[in-house]
Amino acid sequence: MKVKHKMALSLKAFTLMEVLVASCVIGIFLGVVLAGFSINMKNAKNADNYIKAVQLAQLKFNGLATMKLLKESRQKGDFGNTADQFRWQTSVKKKGDGRTWLIQIKIFWGRGSAERSFSMNSMIISEEGKLKGKAKKKKVQKPELDIE
Repeated sequence: MKVKHKMALSLKAFTLMEVLVASCVIGIFLGVVLAGFSINMKNAKNADNYIKAVQLAQLKFNGLATMKLLKESRQKGDFGNTADQFRWQTSVKKKGDGRTWLIQIKIFWGRGSAERSFSMNSMIISEEGKLKGKAKKKKVQKPELDIE
């Protein structure tokens, strides 16, 4: 009988405290990994929206630049079902000698404190209000993209 008792004492096993500590460490590690994954997914979505905003601004600019007759205006709207979360605002202003036009386009997406925007400015030279060729000089301003 004494032999069995000595054998039972010599078996090695984890204590309850060791198991709890190991579980906590694994839980913290998984929490950090999942939080990092979530942040990366959010950043990927923000980058995708930024790329779409640049493409939509270019599309809006092409529509304004191909107009036969330019006139000073301010307009705003959305893209309908095509890009329902994006809104646009345009401004066309005559500059200097009357042949130079400044076209400003802003694309917005998101709402409230999460709202983001992209701005694009371009100069077009025309003759007597009529468009002459394509844009002579185009300057694209990089927006501040706040990623949290």
